[in-house]
Amino acid sequence: MAAIRPKYRADGTINGYHAPVRIAGHPPQTATFERKTDAKRWSAEIEAAIRQGRYFKTSRANQHTVAEAIDRFAVTWKVTFVNGVRLSANTRFPS
Repeated sequence: MAAIRPKYRADGTINGYHAPVRIAGHPPQTATFERKTDAKRWSAEIEAAIRQGRYFKTSRANQHTVAEAIDRFAVTWKVTFVNGVRLSANTRFPS
């Protein structure tokens, strides 16, 4: 359960509600709402999604392509192809 905190203006009146969601093993998620009920609803939805494995930040997923992953793999493992045959760093070229 998220600890929803009120945000105060300089004159002491409530300006909104801050809803942080912290679950071990996952980065913290935060949002601010005008109404406390919206903050409670959002925090419950996010907590459930994280626990069920349905919550993913889309910006991180859209940063990389499959082609970049393959290139990174080839550089990391020094994989080369000669005449359609995969050769690793320790494999000698065929004569």
